[in-house]
Amino acid sequence: QAQSVGSRPPLPRFPASRRSTGCAAAPTPHGPCRWLLSAGRGRAMSIVIDEAEKIGQCLDSFSLPNTQLNEEEPWEIFCSADHKTAKPLRMVPLLPGIDALDLYQESECTDIWKDGHTYPCIVPWAVVGWEFYSLLWPKPNGTAPLKLSAHVELLVGRPPKGTIGPSLLFAFVPHHHRYPGDDSTHPPDEPHTAAEAEAADKEKKAAEAKRKQKQKPRTPLYMESECGNLDASGKTKFARLLVLIPCHVYKDAAELPMKHNWGLFIGPRSRSLVLLNRRCGRIDLHLATLLALDATFQLCEGLVATVARLFACFNTQDQVPALFGQHLDPLKIHSGFTNATVPDHVSITVDGREDYFTYFRVRLPVFFVSNASTNLCYLTPHEAQDQRAHDMDRVLRWTPPGMGPLPNWPRWSLHGHGEENHGLLDEYRKRVPPRSVVEEKKKASGRMWLSSFLPVCMQIAQAKKADGEGSPSAAASASPNAGAAGGGAREGQPPTLQNLATAAAVAAAAAARQIPPMGGAFGIRP
Repeated sequence: QAQSVGSRPPLPRFPASRRSTGCAAAPTPHGPCRWLLSAGRGRAMSIVIDEAEKIGQCLDSFSLPNTQLNEEEPWEIFCSADHKTAKPLRMVPLLPGIDALDLYQESECTDIWKDGHTYPCIVPWAVVGWEFYSLLWPKPNGTAPLKLSAHVELLVGRPPKGTIGPSLLFAFVPHHHRYPGDDSTHPPDEPHTAAEAEAADKEKKAAEAKRKQKQKPRTPLYMESECGNLDASGKTKFARLLVLIPCHVYKDAAELPMKHNWGLFIGPRSRSLVLLNRRCGRIDLHLATLLALDATFQLCEGLVATVARLFACFNTQDQVPALFGQHLDPLKIHSGFTNATVPDHVSITVDGREDYFTYFRVRLPVFFVSNASTNLCYLTPHEAQDQRAHDMDRVLRWTPPGMGPLPNWPRWSLHGHGEENHGLLDEYRKRVPPRSVVEEKKKASGRMWLSSFLPVCMQIAQAKKADGEGSPSAAASASPNAGAAGGGAREGQPPTLQNLATAAAVAAAAAARQIPPMGGAFGIRP
């Protein structure tokens, strides 16, 4: 599952469906694709490069609509009509090789549902009330939660009762966490190669240049201190949920982090999200996401069904699910099962940046394949080969089914099976509603308050009009018959302003009794 990198850049590893089949022309399915055409004595005769590389690889052909590409202004095709409403992209370096979205001023302290329990946490406004689950990574002795560093966890989330898990990545920083700074808890790594020594020298020079300029670095430690989330010892008071943004394409091994954490990168050819470390190797995030969602909501039924299809040639596929047992523990799924299957994307053209724009109104610069729940699936090696086998026109033979809609209740979490936590999750959904629901309740309360005063306002307007008609100037200009007949108040005439004071007070009191209390809607919840 992980390969040793060393001083050289890691070679891209793809499933069996994405490797060469030994033919003369073996296409690679992702990114700017190249076909190597061999003939004669095996010497390469020509290289065919697609249109994306002709314009300098500044665009991904998957994210472009079916229109003719303009080489002079290629970004005009990428930018949609709603690009004007996008917010500026502000990033904070969380760890070496990992950037987070700067939402420190757009967050609130509330509860968060994580792996079957609630925790007090500072959450961005857009994901208040969501449900979050840890990513899982298979190992030879079982499955374990995936962490970016020793304490920072990697999560996926979904809206309450959502049927689709969006392609968003979150980092959970626990409370009492000390961010690395001048008094970092990790000792400095000793360089093992010349490239590491050169990278360490560059980091030291950059740090010295910042000290000379006396600029305030935009680091998590500085942002937490500005938000008042640090105690006297420099540790965080509350946990914080951060939104990770993939915007770095892997190009050179010198970009990989040397410290004790993973770096988030985009594969240069597959355009899939991966975690890389110079010493630990590589982790495919679409496998970690698929394994976590399948275990949480389907109790690994997708993986078990795919393993069963491996025995279809022996006509014993119906006997395989019984071997896993009724109460399967997903933590016992080891890397042997995931190596026998091929976790893959349903479509390599689904843009993962759309979810970031939908929920946070930011436009990421680099295309990557979406890891949404509807775009992930398990395949057998034969099915994966059929999926990626296509002609030069890149027409897929068949489209594999995705995970399908997610159920209302999770079936498993790190703290046990989901049936035991249904009551806690239902109480969390009622106590921590999404911000959009709270805003809609405020608007509805305001409309009810105005509707209760509308009849009184109409009567006041009619009374003003009646008082204006009954003034001496109006009476002098009126006809004699009208003046003689208008001495007293007639039946059906609107009341005067003096008579409406009591009616307005009664209406205000009635409206106050109908309006629910609005305090604490966006404040800090206990």
